Amino acid sequence: MSVTHRNPRRLAPRNLPLKHLLIALIASQLVAACASSPQMTREERIEWYRANAGEPVRSFFYSGHLRGWTALDDRSIALWTRGNEAFLIEFVSRCPDLALPATITISHQIGRVNAGFDSVTVRRAGGGIGGMRCRIETIRPINTRGVEEAESDLKEAELVERDPSEPEARR
Repeated sequence: MSVTHRNPRRLAPRNLPLKHLLIALIASQLVAACASSPQMTREERIEWYRANAGEPVRSFFYSGHLRGWTALDDRSIALWTRGNEAFLIEFVSRCPDLALPATITISHQIGRVNAGFDSVTVRRAGGGIGGMRCRIETIRPINTRGVEEAESDLKEAELVERDPSEPEARR
């Protein structure tokens, strides 16, 4: 009787592609399951953000870079300042151009964005400035563990120094 000994080094490369195929198959099934889950309505989404936002704060300090923003409705946006820091920004009145493909500029003074004083201005995709400036009414920190936005869903934002000649808002 003859016994053949197989070299384990020789078997590993043959089995390796099968393992990769199995992992890829499982991962694709997970992605498909997530993609088929029902989407939230606009109202459910804004309420979900509000439920994951803390108490209003007067202002926030920005670190010189914004990750991006996403419109929630025509009166509010989620603004991502860093990977783990985001704010629910709500406006005094409607900001109708938020639904358009656009970037925004956010006014600030000495690196601080203040509720009641600063505003968001929509810049349309083709260039130029869109509708009116939207004055920030409230700023609420978002619990980013409860809310995560896909990087591809975020739109571009930039900060601009607040014009000192603007009249101050009521407080």
